[in-house]
Amino acid sequence: MLPEPKFVHLNNCEMAYRVIGSGKPLLLIHGYPLSGLTYRHVATQLASDFTCYIPDLLGAGETRWDRVTDFSFSAQADTLKLFVDAVGLTSYSILAHDTGGTIARALALRDPERVKHLALIGTEIPEHRPAWIEFFQRTTRPNSTWLLRNALKSKIFRESSAAFGGCFYNRKLMHGEFFD
Repeated sequence: MLPEPKFVHLNNCEMAYRVIGSGKPLLLIHGYPLSGLTYRHVATQLASDFTCYIPDLLGAGETRWDRVTDFSFSAQADTLKLFVDAVGLTSYSILAHDTGGTIARALALRDPERVKHLALIGTEIPEHRPAWIEFFQRTTRPNSTWLLRNALKSKIFRESSAAFGGCFYNRKLMHGEFFD
């Protein structure tokens, strides 16, 4: 299991993050509408070879933001660059999935001297933006999270392609621990 989050102040947010393991630094970037806890099982397996840095992105998990927070992919990448500066990483690799892959590509372009490897899993296609991404971004703004929470209470929505329907071979796995 992952440790309790630490927090670092970056511009207009308090970014929640977890660190586990020892070895070369590995930044794990989750997708939407998830959090760093997405990597709870993967990180424990990687921890013997890597020091895993697992932030909760802006608008997700336990990261705190305010009304002026920019949730765009560009702003997410800028914030993650501030994060790696704040935790003192002189070089690092990235493992990202889903929308985290788009953010990871932008981060790698902003920080090419320090990013050593980039591994992307089930990520979006550059320049292609599914319609529901904007919906997720709108629902993660302050005072809007109730909309996404209420939508996710619907089994029909959860199993749709706009939510998690395409993410599971066995859809029964999206209920229980994952949903909790």
